[in-house]
Amino acid sequence: MTWNGHRFLPGAPVNGSRALGTQYTPSASNWVAYFITVQLVNASTQSATVAFTADSANPPTIVRTSASSNVVGTTIQQMVWFTAPGDNVKLVASGTGTATIVQQFEIPLHSATE
Repeated sequence: MTWNGHRFLPGAPVNGSRALGTQYTPSASNWVAYFITVQLVNASTQSATVAFTADSANPPTIVRTSASSNVVGTTIQQMVWFTAPGDNVKLVASGTGTATIVQQFEIPLHSATE
């Protein structure tokens, strides 16, 4: 796998047990790929958002990707992102609707040697 000029060998997927609003540092030595599925539930005039924040700050402040909905009912969305070694990550929920993590996988990306 090549991304941003780097070759990587994907490691085994880790089915994360991450929680909204909790900061963590997934790897000090490897890039990590994230696949996160969220459920957003709204009634009437509600809206819900989950932001994937990641950078070296503590807590992370840069929103890398997000899922958002103002549709009445249930919406399922997926977010995908890569973080650098040592980055802090936090999934931040906001809005008046309800947001939950349905499924999350993290895949460590090991540097490939040629």
